[in-house]
Amino acid sequence: MYTPDFLPAPAIDFAAAGGVDLDRLERSLGLQGARVGSGRYLVTGGAQEHWVDLYTARIPRCDCGDHLWRERICKHILAALLREGHEQVVRALGSLADRWRPAARGAGPGAYGPGRVRGVMTDR
Repeated sequence: MYTPDFLPAPAIDFAAAGGVDLDRLERSLGLQGARVGSGRYLVTGGAQEHWVDLYTARIPRCDCGDHLWRERICKHILAALLREGHEQVVRALGSLADRWRPAARGAGPGAYGPGRVRGVMTDR
């Protein structure tokens, strides 16, 4: 994981959050993140664009309702952490792929991927 010397790793307590939420991680894969500064991202690809800051006060922040009101590690923060190469989030991709495999067995080419069950996009 690349973390410049002057920036600490984002202070995320995934244990307190129950681990990486695989549903949110799956939704984060469809988002684009433009790095606009050290640990700062403009995340697009959803209904609205959102600003993520991974290092303010050592607590990641996002301006979306999921993060602000539910105090959850939202899909936008996960998308930014993926782009930063955060080890725990990247490792969770394996668990996400494991979820897709049973639904895709016997479904043929193109069956794997976010939101796909037997090759058909599902609602997110």
